[in-house]
Amino acid sequence: MHRETKACLKISFVNILWGLSFIASKTALANGFSPFWLAFVRFAIATALLLPLLKQRKGRLRLEKGSFWRMLCSGLLGITLYFAFEHNGLARTSASTASLIIAAIPAFTLLYGVLFKRQRPPLLSYLGVGASLLGVFLIVFFGSNEGQDTLAGSLLLICACLCWVGYMQVTETLTGQYTSLEITFWQSLLGAAALLPCALGLEERMDWSATTPLGWAMVLYLAILCSVVAYLLYVDAVRELKPLRTAIFINLNPLAGVLGGVLLLGERLSPVHLLGGLIVLVSIFLVNRRAGRG
Repeated sequence: MHRETKACLKISFVNILWGLSFIASKTALANGFSPFWLAFVRFAIATALLLPLLKQRKGRLRLEKGSFWRMLCSGLLGITLYFAFEHNGLARTSASTASLIIAAIPAFTLLYGVLFKRQRPPLLSYLGVGASLLGVFLIVFFGSNEGQDTLAGSLLLICACLCWVGYMQVTETLTGQYTSLEITFWQSLLGAAALLPCALGLEERMDWSATTPLGWAMVLYLAILCSVVAYLLYVDAVRELKPLRTAIFINLNPLAGVLGGVLLLGERLSPVHLLGGLIVLVSIFLVNRRAGRG
């Protein structure tokens, strides 16, 4: 199998996991966890799982001096700040609205490349991103948000989008120097370390007795599958695919979220949702047919 094909399959699987993470995060927040503590516990568990694996494969832990600040920046952007914004946004919006806003990441990535990297993507890339956003809009527009949406929540999720765009750019500079396992471990460690003082200083004291077994089950899903497995596969995919081509797959998030709602929560799927999902899949094909080859 061609390396790019493998990378596309990896990033597709990753974004399905991440799409379902909206449901898991929302469930955990409703079962005793606060936004910052949810993020910290998730990545503390992920770091603990990655440490013995890294020791087994590398034998020692070491960061090059010249790359420490880039690694720290990637951890702060992709973990500390991103999940601070996402979880606090989710606490103030519905999962469907959150998935729609996060789906704007490819558009922000394209804009970043044009403005700061002097990239000139082909017209097909712009059409693909536009079609993707349209498809996502159709998927979530008719979903019930049960009056949960607030302007503050939406703005926080937009901030999360911007953080992820920065995370992708910084992580791309690390892939030639470190393995996927090393990058994932250090980002989890540094990101979690920065989340702890936020949880202690910015939130009220955590009532651990209020957490439920379901909440902890969601945390384990987020830590093991969405953090360890998904981040390892994601960094692998970044090696083969440029940021825009990687970002476009994020539009599988709301598709997975809608399907997860149908299969796990008993939600009904309308014809408009089916049409939106088809447009998302077509947009991925359009962008990957031409993007990143010039």
